[in-house]
Order: sequence, then C-alpha cells, then structure tokens
Amino acid sequence: MSAPSTAAGPPRRLRLPSWAAPRPQRERDPASRDVRTIESTILVLIGLLLAVAVVYDVVHQVRLNTRESADRATWRTFAHVSDVKTRLDVRTLERGTTDFVCRSTSTVAAIAAHQLRLCLMISGPIVDGRRHIDGGYYIPPQTSDRYAYRYGCFGLPAQRALCGASSEAVAVKAWALGPHQ
Repeated sequence: MSAPSTAAGPPRRLRLPSWAAPRPQRERDPASRDVRTIESTILVLIGLLLAVAVVYDVVHQVRLNTRESADRATWRTFAHVSDVKTRLDVRTLERGTTDFVCRSTSTVAAIAAHQLRLCLMISGPIVDGRRHIDGGYYIPPQTSDRYAYRYGCFGLPAQRALCGASSEAVAVKAWALGPHQ
C-alpha cells in the first residue's frame, strides 16, 4: 500500500484584496507618515482631555461629600441632636455652596414621621467641621420641600421670600389640594 504524500509544498499565503494590501515602497505617499503623526497627536490630546475631566469630577464629588458631612454636623449642632445616625435630607445644589438640610427634630423614627421638619439654609466655607447657617424654614410632616408647603421662614429665606405658606395650617391645606410627588 502506498501512503499519501505528507510532504507539503511552501506554505500558502493569504492574499489580501488589492484595496487592503500594503503598497509597494515606490508607490507610498510620503505625506502618509505626517498624517499618522497628526492623528496620533490628536488621539493623545483627546485622551488627556478625558483624563482631566475624570479627575475634575472626582475632586468635585469629594468636595460635595465634605460639604455634606459639614452640613450634617451643623444641623445636629443647631437642632441639639447628638445622634450621629440621624437621617438627614441634604440637598446640595450643583452651583454655588448653598445647601438645604431638612429633618424633624425627633430622633425616634416613629415620632419623626409625624412631626414637622426643620430645614436649614447652609452656605460658606467649612470652619471647624461646620458651616454658616443663613436661615431656614419649616415643612409640615409627610410633605415635600416645595414653595407652597414652606412656612415660618427666618433669616435669608425670609428675605428672599422662599416660603409660600403663612402658617402650618395653610401649608397642610395646600398639600391636601395640590398634586403630590
């Protein structure tokens, strides 16, 4: 019996289509090297721009977290609440350094849900772990922080007319009549 021949000829090369095959040296454009350098430079610059944007976002978030911690300490000091685990609603604004911090003054969750909330307007730099209180207002229980439900403004919120209700009864009535979100 004769065995089939296992000796193979030279390896076959895959042929690329003419549009994808590399050009011979004599046909290459001398400017293609310059174009490649320009494209590489542009890609590096775009990468650097994205890296700077990421660093900026991280620094911004760290500043917001530091401000939020200071706002919590300020609210606990103002309301004479020593419980560190007290849940506060902190609303940090995208622009500026003014934040609004809201919470009922009770530390007992069952009581806090049915008690009016004190909201403080806090701004300025952090000094000794706390910030400056510009003023505040009150919100009836189980309502959102909206203009129509705010009453009892004091300080800067009173000057800026941030309260829409004249009393808690008016605020509760506005909540009962209006859309809830």
